[in-house]
Amino acid sequence: MYRDPARNPDGMPLEADHTQARSQGGRRADRLLLATCNRSRGDGTRTVTPTGRPDWWTRDWYAIPEPIADPGLPRLVVLLCGPPGAGKTTAAQASGLTVYDRDDPHWTGERQFTTALAALGHDPHARAVVIRSGATSSARAKAAQLVLATHVYLLTEDATVLGHRVARRGRADKQATLAAIGTWFDQHDRDDDVPDFPGWDAVGVHSTAHA
Repeated sequence: MYRDPARNPDGMPLEADHTQARSQGGRRADRLLLATCNRSRGDGTRTVTPTGRPDWWTRDWYAIPEPIADPGLPRLVVLLCGPPGAGKTTAAQASGLTVYDRDDPHWTGERQFTTALAALGHDPHARAVVIRSGATSSARAKAAQLVLATHVYLLTEDATVLGHRVARRGRADKQATLAAIGTWFDQHDRDDDVPDFPGWDAVGVHSTAHA
């Protein structure tokens, strides 16, 4: 259990609970529980398992990609940062590893995505690529800490080249993406000396692009 709601399985803050239920004379909340556990407990008088569940109950707290992991391989979580149009998604998919990309349509919101990243950070056998914009050194450090990244790289290109690349895509969000490129470079710093992405061979991953 964590004080940060995003790191809890239900994505909610911990709740105070009474070991001796208030319905039975308890007056002091003396422990913390997951919100789902606390609410399932009710007034503390239930002695049998209910046949139904509250409306908010679910076993699917967040949808995560099917993991590609081998307990015999070392943990590998690559944080790949860069502006829109830099080719992060293409590079990540070529790795053959599990890809966490906020732009994938199955992510319903930032909170859901962040919760999944926190779970990834606690997976001792994870082998994945996490895509984030990470324009600043502080943003990269925060993302790396969340997923406990083993490697952090920057994948970028000249802003003019990126603009032409985005324009050629012909997508409906072209103007917004072009604006995002400008914002990324306005905010960008390299105070952490983050290295350029060297390619998957240098990371020790056999790229599917070579298959």
